[in-house]
Amino acid sequence: MSAPDVIRAAFAAYLLRCFPTADRFVSQEILALVEAGDGGVFLLYEYELRTGERYRNTEFSTVRGDQLVRTEVFFGGRVG
Repeated sequence: MSAPDVIRAAFAAYLLRCFPTADRFVSQEILALVEAGDGGVFLLYEYELRTGERYRNTEFSTVRGDQLVRTEVFFGGRVG
């Protein structure tokens, strides 16, 4: 599996496990996924909260084999 494939496959489970407030999410959508070389991937996603508010974040994740080994989150802002 390529690094982007690993990220796509694991994204929803990752959010539920790594975001303590994930139970507030109604939905999340990957907007862009760009391979950066050496197992690195930039991911732009948008999510909606139960309140109707929408936000965007960007992450840089590193994949080794089929394992996500590191993620740095760059918190964006409210959309709309």
